[in-house]
Amino acid sequence: MTARAKELIWRFGVIAGIRKALRQMTDTHEPELLETLPGRAPAVLPGGARVASVFIDWDVNPVIVDEAKLLEHVRATRPDEVIEVVRPSYLRYLLQEAVRNGEEPPGVLLRDTYTVTTSLARGALENITRALEDGEVRFSDLLTPPDDDSMPPVAAATS
Repeated sequence: MTARAKELIWRFGVIAGIRKALRQMTDTHEPELLETLPGRAPAVLPGGARVASVFIDWDVNPVIVDEAKLLEHVRATRPDEVIEVVRPSYLRYLLQEAVRNGEEPPGVLLRDTYTVTTSLARGALENITRALEDGEVRFSDLLTPPDDDSMPPVAAATS
Protein backbone atom coordinates (compact mmCIF):
# COMPACT_ATOMS: atom_id res chain seq x y z
CA MET A 1 0.00 0.00 0.00
CA THR A 2 1.34 3.42 -0.90
CA ALA A 3 1.96 6.20 1.62
CA ARG A 4 -0.72 8.24 -0.16
CA ALA A 5 -3.28 5.44 0.25
CA LYS A 6 -2.40 5.10 3.96
CA GLU A 7 -2.84 8.85 4.44
CA LEU A 8 -6.21 8.82 2.68
CA ILE A 9 -7.34 5.83 4.76
CA TRP A 10 -6.56 7.50 8.11
CA ARG A 11 -8.18 10.72 6.94
CA PHE A 12 -11.36 8.84 5.93
CA GLY A 13 -11.29 7.05 9.29
CA VAL A 14 -11.04 10.30 11.23
CA ILE A 15 -13.76 11.91 9.13
CA ALA A 16 -16.03 8.88 9.72
CA GLY A 17 -15.49 9.30 13.48
CA ILE A 18 -16.30 12.99 13.28
CA ARG A 19 -19.46 12.26 11.25
CA LYS A 20 -20.60 9.73 13.84
CA ALA A 21 -19.97 12.22 16.65
CA LEU A 22 -21.88 14.91 14.74
CA ARG A 23 -24.86 12.57 14.23
CA GLN A 24 -24.87 11.74 17.95
CA MET A 25 -24.65 15.39 18.92
CA THR A 26 -27.38 16.31 16.42
CA ASP A 27 -29.71 13.57 17.67
CA THR A 28 -29.10 14.57 21.29
CA HIS A 29 -29.08 18.35 21.09
CA GLU A 30 -30.92 19.48 17.96
CA PRO A 31 -34.35 19.56 19.69
CA GLU A 32 -32.90 21.91 22.33
CA LEU A 33 -31.34 24.08 19.63
CA LEU A 34 -34.64 24.26 17.76
CA GLU A 35 -36.38 25.53 20.89
CA THR A 36 -33.80 28.17 21.74
CA LEU A 37 -32.11 29.39 18.55
CA PRO A 38 -33.19 32.98 17.88
CA GLY A 39 -33.25 32.72 14.08
CA ARG A 40 -29.58 33.22 13.29
CA ALA A 41 -26.81 33.14 15.88
CA PRO A 42 -23.02 33.45 15.70
CA ALA A 43 -20.87 30.46 16.70
CA VAL A 44 -18.08 31.90 18.84
CA LEU A 45 -15.05 30.10 20.28
CA PRO A 46 -14.42 30.46 24.03
CA GLY A 47 -11.72 33.06 23.24
CA GLY A 48 -14.20 35.18 21.29
CA ALA A 49 -13.27 34.33 17.67
CA ARG A 50 -16.36 34.01 15.48
CA VAL A 51 -16.20 30.82 13.41
CA ALA A 52 -19.67 30.44 11.89
CA SER A 53 -23.31 31.42 11.82
CA VAL A 54 -26.02 28.90 12.64
CA PHE A 55 -29.62 29.33 11.57
CA ILE A 56 -32.80 27.33 11.10
CA ASP A 57 -34.69 27.37 7.82
CA TRP A 58 -38.29 26.14 8.29
CA ASP A 59 -40.32 24.88 5.40
CA VAL A 60 -43.46 22.88 4.68
CA ASN A 61 -43.11 19.90 2.37
CA PRO A 62 -45.83 17.65 1.01
CA VAL A 63 -45.31 13.91 1.41
CA ILE A 64 -47.32 11.42 -0.60
CA VAL A 65 -48.54 8.86 1.93
CA ASP A 66 -51.12 7.06 -0.22
CA GLU A 67 -50.36 7.14 -3.93
CA ALA A 68 -53.56 5.23 -4.80
CA LYS A 69 -55.77 7.86 -3.10
CA LEU A 70 -53.86 10.66 -4.81
CA LEU A 71 -54.26 8.95 -8.19
CA GLU A 72 -57.99 8.47 -7.53
CA HIS A 73 -58.30 12.18 -6.65
CA VAL A 74 -56.52 13.30 -9.81
CA ARG A 75 -58.58 10.91 -11.95
CA ALA A 76 -61.77 12.43 -10.48
CA THR A 77 -60.69 16.06 -10.78
CA ARG A 78 -58.29 16.17 -13.76
CA PRO A 79 -58.40 12.91 -15.73
CA ASP A 80 -56.44 14.56 -18.55
CA GLU A 81 -53.43 14.74 -16.19
CA VAL A 82 -53.32 10.98 -15.65
CA ILE A 83 -51.26 8.67 -17.82
CA GLU A 84 -50.08 5.46 -16.15
CA VAL A 85 -49.33 7.63 -13.13
CA VAL A 86 -49.94 11.28 -12.39
CA ARG A 87 -48.03 13.34 -14.94
CA PRO A 88 -44.84 14.53 -13.17
CA SER A 89 -45.35 18.19 -14.11
CA TYR A 90 -48.88 18.14 -12.70
CA LEU A 91 -47.75 16.28 -9.59
CA ARG A 92 -45.17 19.02 -8.93
CA TYR A 93 -47.89 21.64 -9.46
CA LEU A 94 -50.36 19.78 -7.23
CA LEU A 95 -47.81 19.47 -4.41
CA GLN A 96 -46.81 23.14 -4.73
CA GLU A 97 -50.47 24.13 -4.55
CA ALA A 98 -50.92 21.95 -1.47
CA VAL A 99 -48.13 23.87 0.26
CA ARG A 100 -49.42 27.25 -0.96
CA ASN A 101 -53.03 26.59 0.08
CA GLY A 102 -52.31 24.46 3.12
CA GLU A 103 -54.74 21.84 1.81
CA GLU A 104 -53.81 18.18 1.58
CA PRO A 105 -55.19 16.36 -1.46
CA PRO A 106 -56.12 12.75 -0.69
CA GLY A 107 -52.97 10.69 -0.21
CA VAL A 108 -50.76 13.70 0.58
CA LEU A 109 -49.55 14.87 3.98
CA LEU A 110 -48.09 18.32 4.59
CA ARG A 111 -45.15 18.04 6.94
CA ASP A 112 -43.12 20.80 8.58
CA THR A 113 -39.46 20.36 7.90
CA TYR A 114 -36.44 22.32 8.95
CA THR A 115 -32.80 22.58 8.12
CA VAL A 116 -30.18 23.70 10.61
CA THR A 117 -27.50 25.40 8.54
CA THR A 118 -24.02 26.42 9.57
CA SER A 119 -21.98 28.74 7.38
CA LEU A 120 -18.31 29.16 8.21
CA ALA A 121 -17.00 32.64 8.86
CA ARG A 122 -13.94 33.93 7.05
CA GLY A 123 -10.84 32.51 8.73
CA ALA A 124 -12.89 29.97 10.71
CA LEU A 125 -10.64 27.00 10.05
CA GLU A 126 -7.56 28.98 11.05
CA ASN A 127 -9.29 30.21 14.24
CA ILE A 128 -10.41 26.69 15.13
CA THR A 129 -6.92 25.30 14.47
CA ARG A 130 -5.37 28.04 16.61
CA ALA A 131 -7.86 27.39 19.43
CA LEU A 132 -7.00 23.67 19.32
CA GLU A 133 -3.24 24.34 19.24
CA ASP A 134 -3.44 26.85 22.12
CA GLY A 135 -5.52 24.48 24.25
CA GLU A 136 -8.49 26.88 24.26
CA VAL A 137 -10.62 24.00 22.94
CA ARG A 138 -9.87 20.27 23.12
CA PHE A 139 -10.62 18.03 20.16
CA SER A 140 -12.64 15.78 22.46
CA ASP A 141 -14.83 18.82 23.30
CA LEU A 142 -15.77 18.94 19.62
CA LEU A 143 -16.49 15.20 19.26
CA THR A 144 -18.29 14.42 22.52
CA PRO A 145 -21.94 15.45 22.73
CA PRO A 146 -21.97 17.83 25.69
CA ASP A 147 -24.06 17.45 28.78
CA ASP A 148 -24.84 20.46 30.97
CA ASP A 149 -21.81 19.88 33.22
CA SER A 150 -19.24 19.34 30.47
CA MET A 151 -19.89 22.46 28.40
CA PRO A 152 -16.74 24.59 28.10
CA PRO A 153 -17.21 28.25 28.96
CA VAL A 154 -18.16 30.22 25.86
CA ALA A 155 -17.45 33.87 25.31
CA ALA A 156 -20.43 36.15 24.86
CA ALA A 157 -21.72 36.13 21.31
CA THR A 158 -20.49 39.02 19.23
CA SER A 159 -22.06 40.25 16.05
